[in-house]
Amino acid sequence: MPPYYFLKTKLVMHWGVICRAVPFSKSRPSIYFPPPSTLIGALAYPLLRQTGTPEILQKETFVSSADLLLNFIKSVHLKPRYAYAVKSDISRVYWVHHARREAKSDAVALEKVYTFPIPSVEYPEMDVIFLVDASSAERSLGSNWRKKLVSACWSIVRVGQKECIVSAENVKMQEAQEIGCDCIEISYYAPLEAIERIMPGDETEYQIIEYYNPWLSGIGDYAGAHRTSYIIPFSEKKLTPTVVKAEVSEDGVVFSDGEDVIVTCRRWLI
Repeated sequence: MPPYYFLKTKLVMHWGVICRAVPFSKSRPSIYFPPPSTLIGALAYPLLRQTGTPEILQKETFVSSADLLLNFIKSVHLKPRYAYAVKSDISRVYWVHHARREAKSDAVALEKVYTFPIPSVEYPEMDVIFLVDASSAERSLGSNWRKKLVSACWSIVRVGQKECIVSAENVKMQEAQEIGCDCIEISYYAPLEAIERIMPGDETEYQIIEYYNPWLSGIGDYAGAHRTSYIIPFSEKKLTPTVVKAEVSEDGVVFSDGEDVIVTCRRWLI
């Protein structure tokens, strides 16, 4: 197995987040916790500006240039450290059909997730870990790939839509090792297929959310995209992060840098 690194950061949120759950829906609901594709996009924007890469790639369809990062970003994990409230703004949308010389309008509800600090932190924030394949990163970015990725991580300014401003803090890159264990404590969200079963406990609270899977479908083309269920260690009742004990499945693989532990799918590493 090639060497892997954790690219880690704390993202302090200024007011909240908007990540559309269904891009083609009129109601435009928002996801409460940014998915892996959104976090890769947040890292890709400053990184690709360094290299002068355009924002759109022309393949079979037009897709985001963030798709290039999937060559070396093999998994993404988030620990939410915020409570949230969901509100909807009613906005009027106009569109024009030039050929028919028609103009129409409609009112849509645009959800926004407003975030608040939990008792253990001063501001609403989220801890993020990017699992980096060192060999692939060097082929894609050159010998100074570590410097480029750390610089890009410090330069993350938004997560989701352009209004969702964040500040990056505590950026660091540390080598990660695969550890062989059958049972782990999960504090970062993880793909459900990497989990065999959840261990029962008095404080075991979590959510299951389906995200678009960028490693199977790419980033930017959501028509017919694959979805993957993620387990979110977060109490919906108390609105606080939790720790979930779980058994690792045959397809699961556990990594640690001595400080944090994540579990992901082995087949994504190929």
